[in-house]
Amino acid sequence: MLLQKIQSIALLTALSAGLLTSCTVAEMYQSDTLLQTNREVPLEGRKFIRLKQDFKIGSFAVDGVHRGWTRVWEQGLGPLAFKSARQRFEFTLVDSTGASTYVSCQAGINSSEVQLGKVVSVSLGGDDREVFVSTLHVPNSSAWQLITKDPGHPLSFQSFLGVLQNGDKEIMVEPVYRYKSKHRVEAGEILGYEFKSGQEVLGAVQVINKGKVWVNKDLDFQEQRLISAAAAALLLYQKLENTMPAEPNGTKIKLPLSLLK
Repeated sequence: MLLQKIQSIALLTALSAGLLTSCTVAEMYQSDTLLQTNREVPLEGRKFIRLKQDFKIGSFAVDGVHRGWTRVWEQGLGPLAFKSARQRFEFTLVDSTGASTYVSCQAGINSSEVQLGKVVSVSLGGDDREVFVSTLHVPNSSAWQLITKDPGHPLSFQSFLGVLQNGDKEIMVEPVYRYKSKHRVEAGEILGYEFKSGQEVLGAVQVINKGKVWVNKDLDFQEQRLISAAAAALLLYQKLENTMPAEPNGTKIKLPLSLLK
């Protein structure tokens, strides 16, 4: 009888622990490098429903969010028919001095619409299809571009390509698909992104739930502005994968040579 009670208590304890884990708000994995060199900045006003909303990242206000409808259309006939989709939105990042960074973003684009410097064309056939491009008009600087190429499937995360670039300046954008909790299985979606220069983490953004943002403690104000603007773009980005099937094999997108090394 005593053994049965002990077994029952143990079972209830395990079930309670599992329930507690499942009820805990999920967070992306945060590497030691990120936690040692970066600080989490307050993210205020961002909610789960994020179609049109303003919010704040530390001292920067994300203002004037304007999102167009996601456009879906079908091309071709019969077995060669396929659907395409496009998403566009824009916003302004305003700092404490009133200076503005205008950001325009779009997903579901093709090679003829992306103008970069030294680039090559990379085929996007199959599920390797979702390309997201943002142009960041940062004060006292020429425009930066944030480009991500998402394979759209957890088994293909290694083929993800991402960069934040301005001419010869490049900051790599790497996906995070592990949860912070060891009790959770690996995610089937990208949970966030790290911005890296070599092995140095310049910042990070968690895009699930209400989101989180980290910025490297050693960045100057201009660099903080850049990372915050890129983070805001990714927080507002909504994947097209549920509305856009695989593109035809001939479709290409231009990406920097350094992404292919």
